[in-house]
Amino acid sequence: MRSGTWPSLAIVALAAAMTMVRDFLFVNLNYELHFRQHRKALNYAHSQFKAWVQAWSTTELITLKWLLAFCFIGLNLVLAIALARVRFGDHRYRMAIILGFVLLGAAAFSAQLVAPYLTGFGTLATKLLHALQYPVLLLVIWAASWIPRR
Repeated sequence: MRSGTWPSLAIVALAAAMTMVRDFLFVNLNYELHFRQHRKALNYAHSQFKAWVQAWSTTELITLKWLLAFCFIGLNLVLAIALARVRFGDHRYRMAIILGFVLLGAAAFSAQLVAPYLTGFGTLATKLLHALQYPVLLLVIWAASWIPRR
């Protein structure tokens, strides 16, 4: 086994655990927002989650959603840099990873700006933001570490 395998597995396991937390929060947050914004008869959010946000306004829930999105993007950025450090042995890819995250975020923002005028760009913006919030890029980094060096 390669020397960085166990630390790499630990980073990916942490990312997977973080993804489960993210999914729980966002699924229930979206259920709660849908229930409030569309005045539905049934609220499918988890009872514990409903208890946590019972006194919150819709505006506060939307703000929470964006704050959580930025937090998960930041955590995935840190994990991506850490994984690249473990897999490649130094920080030579740190700026490229940061730039990649910034460019994907800018592409998502741009897609969201043109979404009212072009069909499908709202979905594109969402997919790009999801790519930053999930450990997709960690898997790309790990796969890139298998490319033979010259």
